[in-house]
Amino acid sequence: MNDGHSVKFQSKTKKGKLRDIVQVDGLLLNHEAVVMNEVKNSSSQKQVQEVNDRATKLLGVVAQLMYAPDDIVTDPAFVKNEIVNWLATVNKTMVLDRGVVPVMSGSNFAPDVEEECRKRKIYVCRSNGADWSVSC
Repeated sequence: MNDGHSVKFQSKTKKGKLRDIVQVDGLLLNHEAVVMNEVKNSSSQKQVQEVNDRATKLLGVVAQLMYAPDDIVTDPAFVKNEIVNWLATVNKTMVLDRGVVPVMSGSNFAPDVEEECRKRKIYVCRSNGADWSVSC
């Protein structure tokens, strides 16, 4: 979704202003989950924690889009419509139960960082120069 550019999610305040909620590097919508991709060339353990925090915030945004879509703004704007249209076709309970599936993509993951990703159930998608490998 959104051709590899980041997506910014904001909420409208009662005064009509926008409040930042979360920004993610990429999204994929499948039949039962939202997949959030974070791109980091050389990841750290701190970034692993931040990915989980963003995944939690994004799940809250998805829930809000289910019930009060007018309260959410996305940049780019078309992403909101894609998510709302997708939500109309899926089992919402399953989406909320499954949650956001976090993925970290990049080319250099230290063994301790990859182990931390495994512990936190974050998929790692790594380029080896010729191909991609995925682990969890």
